[in-house]
Amino acid sequence: MTEAKSKLPYAKRRADLEYYKVLKCILSCISKNAQSIIDIGSNGVDLISHLNVPIKVSLDKKNPVTKNGIISIKEDFLQYNMEFKYDIVCCFQVLEHVQEVNDFAQKLLQCAKIVVISVPYKCKWGRNSNHIHDPVDESKLFTWMQRTYDFSVTCVENNSYRRLIACYYQNNKEFIARTYSLCVPSPFTSIKSSTHDSQLNNDISDNEQKVRKRELQVHSEIEKIKNMKYRKLRHKLHELKKSFSWRITSPLRGVWKLIIKLKRFIN
Repeated sequence: MTEAKSKLPYAKRRADLEYYKVLKCILSCISKNAQSIIDIGSNGVDLISHLNVPIKVSLDKKNPVTKNGIISIKEDFLQYNMEFKYDIVCCFQVLEHVQEVNDFAQKLLQCAKIVVISVPYKCKWGRNSNHIHDPVDESKLFTWMQRTYDFSVTCVENNSYRRLIACYYQNNKEFIARTYSLCVPSPFTSIKSSTHDSQLNNDISDNEQKVRKRELQVHSEIEKIKNMKYRKLRHKLHELKKSFSWRITSPLRGVWKLIIKLKRFIN
C-alpha cells in the first residue's frame, strides 16, 4: 500500500476490492424480497445503500455508515437489544476481531432470517496484528456458528489475499441457491454449497465449462499468433541469407563463433 493510499479513510482504501463487488452482487440478489437489513460492524463502509430495501441499518461501535436512507446506530452489538427480527444481517470482516466470538456469532443467527458473514480465509497468524483468531477456516467457523453454512464464496484479490463469504438461512433455500448460481462472477470466485440442489450444481458446472472453453479459445489464439510470428521471422531470415551482405560477412561470423567457443573452453 502506498503512503498516499494509507492516509485515506478506511472505506476509500478498500473501495476497489474484488471482494466488495462480489458482496454487493450477492446482497442485491438475496435482498429482492427483503424488508429489512442490518450491517453489523460496518466501520464506515457502505455496502447496503444501493439495495432496494425499506429498512436499512448500520450498526458499529465507533463508525456506523451515515448516509441518507440508512439508520445509523453507534453501539456495541452484544449490548444492543434488537426491536424485531431482520430479514438479513450482514457482518463482514468482524468476527476475527471479536473476543467473545461465540456469543457474537450466535446472536447474529438469532437476529435475522438470513445471515451473511465474511472472514479472512486461512490468513497466517501475525499477518494482521488486529486479528485475534487467525487462521480462520471452515472448521473454526463451524465452531463459532454451531452449524454448517448453506453457501460459501471464496474471493481472491490480486495480492492473493483470500476472504470467505458464508451464507446461513432459515428458509427460501431454493430461491437463494438459484440466485447464487446466477449472481456470483465465477472467474473471480469459487463457490461451495452444503445443499444438494441439482440445478445449482448444473449452473456452476455450465459456468465452469464456459470459462474453460474460453480459456482454450484464448490459448488457441495465442498459439496462432506465435506460429504466425515464427513463420514471419523464418521468412525474413531466409531472405536475409540470400542477400549479398549475408554472404560477404559469412567468414566474419565463422571467426566470431570460433572465438566464443574458445572463451567457453578457457573458462
